[in-house]
Amino acid sequence: MPMFASDRNRRLAFQFGRQSGLRSTNEIVEQLQQQIAAERAQHAFNMEMMHKENLKLVRENVGLRLDIARRDREAAFAQAPSPSGMVH
Repeated sequence: MPMFASDRNRRLAFQFGRQSGLRSTNEIVEQLQQQIAAERAQHAFNMEMMHKENLKLVRENVGLRLDIARRDREAAFAQAPSPSGMVH
């Protein structure tokens, strides 16, 4: 059965439209993949910075606890009775 000119033109237009749609969809997918890669890199950087900040805070916390323990020890020694006054 021969294809009429108008059917042929419609078919060609459909194929052209489909190919254009596929190209633009492919471009959008590539852009989204690039955006995801950039966001993953930014997330990794943010996590690394947060980890460094947490380590800094932990070090500061440990230092403060050490200072408090030293102060408590000095206060305990200051309040303790003198050993020279004790009889064995």
